[in-house]
Amino acid sequence: MTRRKRRNHSAEFKVKVALAAIKGDHTLAEL
Repeated sequence: MTRRKRRNHSAEFKVKVALAAIKGDHTLAEL
């Protein structure tokens, strides 16, 4: 995953976060 400064919450971003959350990744904790 590429890390950038806060970008707009695009649909793609939301999908990635949702999938990561479902898989139990630590994405939400890093946001």
